[in-house]
Amino acid sequence: MYDPNDSYKNELEKIKGFAEEELKNNLNNSLGYIYYLISDYKKDRWYRREAFIQLHENLNTAIRAGVRALFYLNGFYAPAEDRALYYSHSLPRLPENYAEVISQLFTQKADSEEDYLRREKIFVDNIVSFIEKNRKN
Repeated sequence: MYDPNDSYKNELEKIKGFAEEELKNNLNNSLGYIYYLISDYKKDRWYRREAFIQLHENLNTAIRAGVRALFYLNGFYAPAEDRALYYSHSLPRLPENYAEVISQLFTQKADSEEDYLRREKIFVDNIVSFIEKNRKN
């Protein structure tokens, strides 16, 4: 394309900068939401009611946010939720043994406190810690 004044090139650079900033904000927002969902404050009300199914559901929501965050970490927008997990396996930067970690996370006993704690530990130790270690502030 003929662009003697670099008009298009300059506009593309602006768009690229905007996209990078938006991805960074999306990543930070996803992490904030994850930390809220697995915070003691949020978990306490469900522990007191022994509503372990709700604890698991909140963790599932946090896991989905974590998958989206992996896309942002890799410089991509996240696809729709109904295909994000599938496409996440092809991202260039992923936690070690990602497929196995995901399999362990999605195996759950919804009425079990012990299983909730197992899944939360796997999620924090593998997905959240990977994102924290690899993100640019």
